[in-house]
Amino acid sequence: MVIFFKKIFKHWLPVFLLAGLIFYLSNQPELKSGFEFDFYLRKAAHVLEYFALTFLLHRAFKSHGMENKKAMAFSAVIAFLYAASDEWHQSFVFGREGKISDVTIDGFGVLFYFFYYRLKNLGVIGRQIG
Repeated sequence: MVIFFKKIFKHWLPVFLLAGLIFYLSNQPELKSGFEFDFYLRKAAHVLEYFALTFLLHRAFKSHGMENKKAMAFSAVIAFLYAASDEWHQSFVFGREGKISDVTIDGFGVLFYFFYYRLKNLGVIGRQIG
């Protein structure tokens, strides 16, 4: 029983903390960095946060012995649905709007995780060059 709770805290707590952070940030009216390249910075943040969410979900599912393909599929679906629900949530926040284009950009974060994972397993990433 103790091992089960350790696994929950080690693998699922980060998922819920990141999901909570995403929710908190999307609840803030008009987040702006003040930089000229603010638009690109915000879009990069979308990609990065959903890359990280997909990674954490995949790791959590794998920790329970789930087959890799199934863990990948579950991770992708949950991350994408969370992105869609997050944009829907933003449509109710003053000064914010939910955009399908942002869900698409979040989806790129999910896809980039899969490309990263595939390249890492092929040995392309993490290998010494030279």
